[in-house]
Amino acid sequence: MQNFFLEYRRFFERLQCLSFFGYNPVTRLIAGNLAFLFHSRKASIPLVENNLQTYLGINDIEAKTLARQWLILLGVSALNIFFYRHMNRAWVEKHVEVSDPDLLTEMVNSGGLLLTYHSHHHHNTVGCITGLLGAQILGLSAAKNPEHDHPEIRKFHIEIMHDQSEKNFGGGRYLYLKEPIKALRDARQGMDQGCLVVGLADFPSPLQKNLLVDFLEHKISVQPWLFDMAIKKRAPVYFCLLESSNTKKGKPLYLSLGRSHETNSTDLAQSYFNFLEDRIHNNSSAWQGWEWIQMMAPIITSHEPASR
Repeated sequence: MQNFFLEYRRFFERLQCLSFFGYNPVTRLIAGNLAFLFHSRKASIPLVENNLQTYLGINDIEAKTLARQWLILLGVSALNIFFYRHMNRAWVEKHVEVSDPDLLTEMVNSGGLLLTYHSHHHHNTVGCITGLLGAQILGLSAAKNPEHDHPEIRKFHIEIMHDQSEKNFGGGRYLYLKEPIKALRDARQGMDQGCLVVGLADFPSPLQKNLLVDFLEHKISVQPWLFDMAIKKRAPVYFCLLESSNTKKGKPLYLSLGRSHETNSTDLAQSYFNFLEDRIHNNSSAWQGWEWIQMMAPIITSHEPASR
């Protein structure tokens, strides 16, 4: 673990120094390259390559290219956290392209549940973006104090990633699932008050049986509690994936949005993963889940990878 903490500190300290030169194509390019030198997840590249081949049916050369881009985008997205304290509505409008501005306006005005998938800081940044655009955010998150307590983890994970992003939540706050009953109660009450609850669709729930849904031509097992909560509250349900870019063309952040009108948890879950699959085929390296897709308890139903 000591090596992990050392890599963690080296990576984020260098990003913090880099952030003093602004948020621009050059600093984002350097941030992506720093991931190859210092990111603690660079050791996961072989696993990511294997999962890309298994779930996308691509060859090893394509998988290596996408896995390399996956690591680059971890570095690019991690740079975001050092700009939370600078963010305002003008910053968002300058740097974030939205797939459906009308849907975004509806979501901000109505509140409800915004489902995304656990990725490297993106759920924190999603909360900043939607909060600065007018929503009052309640961000469901794991315990504020990380499992492996360490001074460097506290410095970057708590003081910057969580505390500074929360200031952009439009008067909202994080709901920490270390106290799950309180967090879910506050989330339900927040929905009644028009808040937008940002939830990660991969949070486990040991008290419930999982749902089986189709995803990337396999059957996977997913936790139903977020879907159940939205159905019971009859709350509007939206989907998003925040995608980073390290190119000079266009805005560096792309917020893909979707909407569901399903009335049961299984169909809602399937609708969400259909949305995620569509985004993955459009921009595979932007999804961080290749590293931990096995944590979704996948049940492989085909012996041959799907051809695309």
